[in-house]
Amino acid sequence: MNKRDKNNVNAPLDKGDKIMLWTMEGENLRPGLKGTVTGKNEVMGNVHYQVDWENGSRLDLLSDVDRWILVEKGDSTITEATSEQFKEMAAFIKNKGEFARSVDLPYLFKFLEKLRQCGVTNMLQSTQYLIMGRRRMEVDFEYHRVESEICDEVLEMADEARQKIISGAVKILDKQDKELTDENVRKIINKNLSSILQWFMMLK
Repeated sequence: MNKRDKNNVNAPLDKGDKIMLWTMEGENLRPGLKGTVTGKNEVMGNVHYQVDWENGSRLDLLSDVDRWILVEKGDSTITEATSEQFKEMAAFIKNKGEFARSVDLPYLFKFLEKLRQCGVTNMLQSTQYLIMGRRRMEVDFEYHRVESEICDEVLEMADEARQKIISGAVKILDKQDKELTDENVRKIINKNLSSILQWFMMLK
């Protein structure tokens, strides 16, 4: 993604701007959900954007923890870069829709962001951490001698991240009426994890 593309991620917003959600802290709004900014205010240095979401929700975006893509300014001027980003996200959701709907993507993306900040691994090699679990991760962290508050948060999230991925794979097997075996679960996980990581890294 070039510099102009990145400028659309968490860009400052004004009333009337059209946006697309990437992640929202502590909420279950799906990535790719579109909305229109209706107002903004600043609270203790952080900007809160009021948004009318296409699903009827009116949850605010918080500039310090949430992520979004600016799709269209209030004057209806759409940049080429933003248009391409929208197509990329739409293609991702379409191609990986079943898995994306079966797991908690916002939680997994938050986990990956914390992992990136922890610095224990190159993000190109981070897929394994999504399913490693806390016990194995503690051994890995000790080996790499990493210790920080952010890394502690990664450990706290590790088991839940792993369980969300496994549960998603189980849901898909159930929908497809396939046998629930360790091998089938692993196949679904291995098929989808790399795509989630690739998209996460495209927005960095």
